[in-house]
Amino acid sequence: PTAEEVQAITTAIAGSKDATFFSRSVDNDRATMTGVLTGGPSPQPIVIKLVKEEGAWKVDDVTIGVQ
Repeated sequence: PTAEEVQAITTAIAGSKDATFFSRSVDNDRATMTGVLTGGPSPQPIVIKLVKEEGAWKVDDVTIGVQ
C-alpha cells in the first residue's frame, strides 16, 4: 500500500471506538477476519488478512470501506 493508503487506514482505525468481527477463516498459515469498525463518524467495513510466521500471527493486509 502507498503511504496515503496506510495513513487512511490508520486514521479510520484510530477514529473508531469498537470493532465487531462477523466472520473469520483459517487456511493453514493464512487467516481472514471480516467485520465493522464502529464509534467513528460512520461504520466502516474492515477485512484483516493475517499470515502465520514462525508461530506468530502477523497482519498481512487491511482493507477498510469495502466488503
